[in-house]
Amino acid sequence: MKHIIALLFLVGLYSNSASAQNTALAQNTPTEDLAIEIMTPYAKQMGLKGINLTRSEEYSDNLGSSEIRKGYIEIEYGTEVRSKYPTMTDDTFTFILCHELGHTFALKSMFREDGSRISPEGYSDYWGASVCLKKIFQAMPPQQIVIPDPFVQTRCDATYDDNNERIICYRIGMAGMGFGQQLHLFVQSLSPKNPITGFYGTPDFNKNETMFFDNYPSLQCRMETILAGALCKTSEKRWSQGISNWACETSAGARPSCWYK
Repeated sequence: MKHIIALLFLVGLYSNSASAQNTALAQNTPTEDLAIEIMTPYAKQMGLKGINLTRSEEYSDNLGSSEIRKGYIEIEYGTEVRSKYPTMTDDTFTFILCHELGHTFALKSMFREDGSRISPEGYSDYWGASVCLKKIFQAMPPQQIVIPDPFVQTRCDATYDDNNERIICYRIGMAGMGFGQQLHLFVQSLSPKNPITGFYGTPDFNKNETMFFDNYPSLQCRMETILAGALCKTSEKRWSQGISNWACETSAGARPSCWYK
């Protein structure tokens, strides 16, 4: 069974029969190739063969899914994702890729109904921001960010002294903000009292994470989690060293309690 991380929180679980129809219908972006290059050695340390990205024609609007198949981490997107979500930045798409990888690499596993193990949503968001995006952005040339969200900038500036580290923090925060903006457009149940600009500023402490994939953390919780990952200074190094308890337990980068048990 394959876990689908699509735009509408939980789209469903697709069977391996659909996977057989997937092909590499489009070339990877340079950032996707960089992510594969960076993370493949860690996959091999886990006894896996590598990481593959494919595009699905059958599920053309699938924003992202992941599974382990034949020794590979298989990440799948729909063939129409880039055209369907034209306002999403490359950094936001990179976060989605990191989130998918997090289901394998975040290391904190839970059982699924079919008996398999996979890292839950909150950990995948947190690992994607605190480890994966940092590794990718650190490997890319420094970039200037167009005035980030004021709350993101204030928190990043208070956490990091180095300008390049601040810029990486901005990028992670804004990638998460872009992810939230897209979700916000499609999740009709989100209260109008929580506009886009308030996603990072008002914590949501509802414990929505469950043992099985019958729902996701709230949108607010996911935004808080991504920003916490951006602000977590030590987790990337600790995770790289193989320390199982790699997450920040204190400080602005601590795991939000809205999903962590």
